[in-house]
Amino acid sequence: HFRSVFLQELMYCAESARDLIQARRIAQDAIQHMKEDIELEVKFPPVPEESLQSMQGLLRRFQVLKLKYDFWLGHIADSNELVAKMKDEFGANYAIYTVPCFLETLQLQH
Repeated sequence: HFRSVFLQELMYCAESARDLIQARRIAQDAIQHMKEDIELEVKFPPVPEESLQSMQGLLRRFQVLKLKYDFWLGHIADSNELVAKMKDEFGANYAIYTVPCFLETLQLQH
């Protein structure tokens, strides 16, 4: 998970520098890497439940950050569209992520 922490720090650095396009690109890359890692991990059971939960949590974190950058870049117009995007990203469990996603979206690193 070192790579995940590193990618998250890179996103925050880009965000602090007001380079939201770069931050969004890093978030998109991180999402892709996490999906590939999860897919590879489940191909070779047994997978400890804690490991899978940790990886899925990181994936959700990167998805929230990507939504945040999409919002600040103007790709998401308002809160209604943000909720619709959350439904797309998180499926039936989107309600669990609604408040954390809104809170994250309202914060930009300085």
